[in-house]
Amino acid sequence: MICYVFFLFIIIETSALGRRKRYVIGVDVGTESVRAALLNIHDGKVIGEAVEKLKTYYPLPGCVEQRPEDWYDSLGKVTKKIVEFAQIKAEAVAAICLATTSCTVVACKSEDGSPVRTAIMWCDARAASEASMTTATKDQALCVGNGAVSAEFFIPKALWIKRNEFDSTWRWASRVCECQDWLNYKLSGVWVVNSCNIATRWHGDAEKAVQSTKKDSLNEWRPIALLRALDLEDLVQKWPTRCVAPGRCIGALSPEASVHLGLTTNTMLVQGGADAFVALIGCGAGVDGGAALITGSSHLQLVCVPTESIQEKKKSPFQTKPIWGPYPGAPLSYLTMAEAGQSSTGSALRFTADILFAGHESMAELDQQASLLPPGSDGLRARISFQGSRTPICDPYARAELSSLSLAHRRPHIWRALIEAIALGTRDNMRNLFHWLSQDKSAVNIPPLPVCGGATRSKFFLQTHANFLNSSVVVQHSNAPMIGAAALAAACLYFREDKSNSKLTDKRHRESLRRLTHNWQLSPSVIDVIEPNHDEAAQLEDLFPSNIQSMDLNLVQVSASLLAADTGFLVNDAKVAHKAGAWLHIDICDGSTFSRFALSSLGPASIKALRQAIPDAYLDVHLAANDPYRHFSALAASGANRVTVQLEAIDDIERLVNAVQHAFILFGCRFGLALAPQTPIESIQRFLDAGLDIDLINILAVEPGTGGQLLQKHVLDKLTLLATRYPHIPFRQIDGGLNPSNARAAVLAGANVLAAGSAIFTTNYQRKNSLSSSVYRETSIANAVLDLQQGGGRPLDFFCSDEKKKIRKGGRGRSDSKKK
Repeated sequence: MICYVFFLFIIIETSALGRRKRYVIGVDVGTESVRAALLNIHDGKVIGEAVEKLKTYYPLPGCVEQRPEDWYDSLGKVTKKIVEFAQIKAEAVAAICLATTSCTVVACKSEDGSPVRTAIMWCDARAASEASMTTATKDQALCVGNGAVSAEFFIPKALWIKRNEFDSTWRWASRVCECQDWLNYKLSGVWVVNSCNIATRWHGDAEKAVQSTKKDSLNEWRPIALLRALDLEDLVQKWPTRCVAPGRCIGALSPEASVHLGLTTNTMLVQGGADAFVALIGCGAGVDGGAALITGSSHLQLVCVPTESIQEKKKSPFQTKPIWGPYPGAPLSYLTMAEAGQSSTGSALRFTADILFAGHESMAELDQQASLLPPGSDGLRARISFQGSRTPICDPYARAELSSLSLAHRRPHIWRALIEAIALGTRDNMRNLFHWLSQDKSAVNIPPLPVCGGATRSKFFLQTHANFLNSSVVVQHSNAPMIGAAALAAACLYFREDKSNSKLTDKRHRESLRRLTHNWQLSPSVIDVIEPNHDEAAQLEDLFPSNIQSMDLNLVQVSASLLAADTGFLVNDAKVAHKAGAWLHIDICDGSTFSRFALSSLGPASIKALRQAIPDAYLDVHLAANDPYRHFSALAASGANRVTVQLEAIDDIERLVNAVQHAFILFGCRFGLALAPQTPIESIQRFLDAGLDIDLINILAVEPGTGGQLLQKHVLDKLTLLATRYPHIPFRQIDGGLNPSNARAAVLAGANVLAAGSAIFTTNYQRKNSLSSSVYRETSIANAVLDLQQGGGRPLDFFCSDEKKKIRKGGRGRSDSKKK
C-alpha cells in the first residue's frame, strides 16, 4: 500500500511537471530604449513588459553614439522587472532572445568584451566617404542596386575606425562586431556572428557561413575581395568565427549573466537578429514569406519569399534597381529577402514635435489639425532625410528641407508635409519591391500591407500611408520585435536540431515556426485595418507621380571631363574615374569659333590610347570643330562610343547623316548633339526630322572650349523643356560648371548625365597640394565622381578642410592623452 501511494505520488508529480508553465523572454534593444516582454511559450500570451531608456550622444552632426555598457545594464533591469512582476520563478524562463539594431558597431577586446570606444550607432553617417570608397570597388558582393553602399553599413564604419582611430581604437580592438554579437557574448561568454547580418550588412554568404564547420573554411563566406580592395583584410581577424542562424541555440546563460538578469544557467540563449527583420516574425510575415512595413525611428519596407521558390534570375544581386538585395539566408536561413528603407521617419516627427514645435500642440493634436488640410498640404513639400537617405536614392549627405513654404502655412501644414514625404517614400519603395517579385513592367498594385511599430499609434499617419499606397494597411503589433524574438526563442524549444543534415534542420525549423505561429495566432493577429480613401489616393497620385517604368535605369550617370585632368596623369586619372563608374568625356576643339577659339591637345590618337589602356571604358566624345563630318569616322574608328557634335557647327545635314550612318554601321558609334547656352532647344527638331537617331543631347551650361566656368542657370529651363518635349531621347546631359552643390538642381531639372571636369579632377585638396600622393589623388577623384552620381551633396573628404577633418575624426573614441 505504501509502495502504491509512493508510485502514485511520482506519477502525479511528473505529470504536474509536464504541465508546468514555461516562459520565454523577447528583448528589443532599440535606439531609444531596451524593452523586454515575458510570454507564455504555449499560447504566446504576454505576461509582462518592461522598458529602460537609453542615453544617446551626438558628438558632431551626423555622428550618433551609445555606451555598450548601458545596453547590458538596461537588459539586466528589464528582465528582473518582468520576472518580478509576473511572480514566477527564474527557473520557469526557458529561453531568451534579442532583437537589436543592425550596423551598430562595437570595437572591444575579445577576451572580456570590454569596449575600446563608444558604439557607433546604426544611424551614424560619418562614414560617408568610406561608403563611397566601398561603392567604388564595384565588388560583386555588394547588393545595393543602382545606388551606393550606405554610410550606415558595417564595413564603411569599420573602415572609418581604421582610417581615423587606428592608434586609439583599431590596434587595441581585437573584436569589431555588431551590437547583437557583443550582447550575445556578454550573456553566454561565446563569440558568434549572426547569419542574417552576414547576408544583409556584411556582404557575405550566409548560406556558406551557416554550413561551415571548420574554422579554416569560414573565409568562404567572408567578402575577402572587397576587404582586400579597401585594405581592410585585418577585419577578418576581428570578426567572430562561429556563425549561428536566427532561431538557433547559442548556448546557456553564463553564471555571471544569469545573476545579472535574475535568471538561471539553465536558460537558453537563442540567436535573434536585426530588430526590423525579427519584427517580420512577430507579425507573422516571416515564416513562409510575406511583406511588411516596419516603423520606428526609421522605416524599413521588406519582402521575403522561400528561397526555393525564387527564379534563378531573381537571385543575383541587384545592379539597376533602387532597392537592396536580394539576400539569400535572410531573415531566416531558408528565406530570401529584399529591402528598401528611409533613414529618418519617426525620428523626424519626434524632432519636429519636440524641438521645432516644443510647447505647442501635441503629436495627437497635430495629427487632428493636419487631417483637415487637403492632400498636398497646400503646396508645401518636405524632405525627411535628416540623417541621409537609403532608397530609392542612397545619399549620406542628404539633409531635410522644406520647400514652397509661404506665410500662409502653419504648423499643421509642416506636419502634414512631413508625413506625406514619409508615405511617398514608402509607396515608391513598396512598388519597387513588388516590381522585383512580379517582374511586371506595368504599374504595380500593392496588396494589403502589414504594418507594425510605434507609428501604428497614429491613425492619421496610417491613413496617409493607405492613401499613398492606395491599398489597405493592416495594423499589427506595435511591439513586433519583442514578439518576434520571443517566437524565435520558443520555436527553438519546439524542436531539436539535427546537425548532420542542414536541410532537415531548415525543414524542421520552418515547421516549428509554423506550429508556433498557429498556436500564438500571430498571422491573424490584426488590431485594425485602415482602408484607403480612393479619391484622396487619386489626388496624391497626380500630385506625387511615380514612374515605375524608369526604375531599372541608373538615376544619374557622371561623365568625367578629361579637359580638366592633369595631362601628366591623364591615363591614371581616367582609370580612377572609370573605376568609380564614370564615362570618360573627351572635348575635341580645333580653335574655330564653334569652340570659342579654344584648341585642345586631344584627338583620335588620344582616344585610341585611352581605348587600349581602358578597354571597357565608355568614351563620350564632344566634337566642337569646323567641318565635323570630316572627323566623325576617324573618331569612331579610334574607339569612341559616342560622338556628340556641336550643333552650331553643322551646315550640311545630308553629309552629317551619311557620316553618322557610316560610323554606326562600321564601328557601332552613337550620335549626339551639343547645344551652346544660347541655342534654343527647338533647334534639334530639324535633325530629328532628317531621321537621325539621336540618343544624347548635351546642354552646355558654359561656353565651349575651356573649363572652370560658372554654370549658367538659365540652361536648366532648357533641360526641363528637353525632358518634356523629347522624352524618347534617353540621355539628357548637362556639361560644364557642375559641382556637388548645384548637381542636384540639374538632376531635378531633368538631367541624367552630368559632365564635369573641375569638380572631379581639380578639388580643393588638389589645388592646395599639387604634389599630392597618388593614393590621396585617386581617392579624391573617386569620391568626387560618386558625390555627383548621387545627385549632388557636399563631399566629406578627410583631406579637404579643417572643419571636415573634425567631422571625420568626431566621436567619443579613446583619448590619446594616455599614449602621450
